[in-house]
Amino acid sequence: MEGFDKERSDQATKYNQEWENLCKQEEMFWRQKSRVQCLKEGEHNTRFFHKSSMVNRDHNRISSIKDEGGNLLNSHDEIEAVLVQHFHGIAHKTCSDRDQSIKVIF
Repeated sequence: MEGFDKERSDQATKYNQEWENLCKQEEMFWRQKSRVQCLKEGEHNTRFFHKSSMVNRDHNRISSIKDEGGNLLNSHDEIEAVLVQHFHGIAHKTCSDRDQSIKVIF
């Protein structure tokens, strides 16, 4: 009976690996297909590429941020000041027991 369980376990592992490989292949297929479609659209319509790059740029932009007091800041200078203050605080923060902090993370 023990051999039968091992055989099923091996089969399950094999099928699981096959499933993962098929999922990766499908993901690769759709990624390649989207790139081909993107190239086809781009050949006929440069507006498509311009629009997609504009969307990506807007997605990556920080247009507003809240400070520690919860105030919403919109101007570039205010956002910059909050970010500089935040990262300055992180960089100058003293950690007396780094080993303990690392153990907590891992």
